[in-house]
Amino acid sequence: MARADQGRSRIANPGCFPAASLIALAPLLADKLIEPSNIVIDVKTGVSGAGRGGGDNKFGYADVNEDLAPYGLLKHVHMPEIEKTIGRLSGGGNSGGLVFTPHLVPMTRGILATIYCRGRVTSENASTRLGSSTPGGHSSA
Repeated sequence: MARADQGRSRIANPGCFPAASLIALAPLLADKLIEPSNIVIDVKTGVSGAGRGGGDNKFGYADVNEDLAPYGLLKHVHMPEIEKTIGRLSGGGNSGGLVFTPHLVPMTRGILATIYCRGRVTSENASTRLGSSTPGGHSSA
């Protein structure tokens, strides 16, 4: 059996933002409990990741202490990945209108994704569905 990465020079690994967002959305999209369009993802992250690159780095703890700052608005590197996966998980549904806003918070590490969407999901069926899709039946949602 051929491996999916055979003959490729690069393969992708999901970033923390897509993982945090899509783990919560995947079972709800797959079960058609939420609409794939107009999803709002509000993510808070610590300074240990935060897309650090060379040069003018504004993501050090001293630079963000006692502050909360959005970054990468409307052009974040993970948006296309999240949009594509939402479309795939929803069976080709339109992921248009996605709003993805990452915020840097003054903590060393961690991610909190708060997601707003529309659909016929209730707290009860979301809890049941999300709880059954995680190892050991536990959900962080």
